[in-house]
Amino acid sequence: MKKLIIILIAILAFTISCYSQSNIIDKKAEKYVEKMNNYITSVNKDLALSNEQRVKILEIQKLRIVAHDKIKEQENNLAKRRELNKPINKKYGRMINVDVLSKEQYEAFKKGKKLSKSK
Repeated sequence: MKKLIIILIAILAFTISCYSQSNIIDKKAEKYVEKMNNYITSVNKDLALSNEQRVKILEIQKLRIVAHDKIKEQENNLAKRRELNKPINKKYGRMINVDVLSKEQYEAFKKGKKLSKSK
């Protein structure tokens, strides 16, 4: 009986842990989408992301975060980790910038990002 209770508690703890990590990834991805939309709308409000684009970017961003987390688990050296993340950022960034955003949105995104950094 004690073993059964211990096993059930372990399964419950594992489930809660997995759910929490998934929630964190969702929040990070949503924050990125909002930030991206703010950059775009700071240049031209008419170019705001559609709901379909938001969903696509969220999915891509979740994949990017998971890939970064895997590298973070494997590599402790920050400089090495940054070097390993560069191709990941390039791959997923290209997926967002080329496959999801229109040319006008991409230009507005770059311009908005540049303007926010200069403030």
